[in-house]
Amino acid sequence: KAASILLWAMTVGASTRSFVLALRRYGARRLPTLAHELVWAELVQRLNQGERIVIATGTVPTLVRALLRARRLPRLPVAGSRFQRKLGGLTATIHCIGRVKPRELKRRHGIEGWSTVYTDSFADRALVSAAHEVILVAPSQRTLARLRPLIRSDATLRVLEPG
Repeated sequence: KAASILLWAMTVGASTRSFVLALRRYGARRLPTLAHELVWAELVQRLNQGERIVIATGTVPTLVRALLRARRLPRLPVAGSRFQRKLGGLTATIHCIGRVKPRELKRRHGIEGWSTVYTDSFADRALVSAAHEVILVAPSQRTLARLRPLIRSDATLRVLEPG
């Protein structure tokens, strides 16, 4: 709720189009410098091997698409947060975090199971506990300690160090 109120306050009076264009510029200019290079290399490798990839994210699909374009990658299916215009600003109708991610994967893409999860967040525990391969991207020690017991006994775990 608080994030939706903050979003509303930041967007009161701004057009939806100007907000989306600002997100696209940010996604293209700033985000590529923040991403873990090994994740991108593995994404390309998985795409080249013909794997089906769907991105489930707490952010909006517009940002993900801008980042993919900046990386010269194909458009991929995205399950992400959604906004609506309300009282002159934008509010979240779906905040795609935690248990909402699996529901959105099913609702938007018909996905009820997955093999691989890349994450840096304990909030993704519902995804992590169902995956056969878990890649933790530069997790904090606390996140690693909290997620480790949730990983299936037959699953593989890799931890990518910061970088």
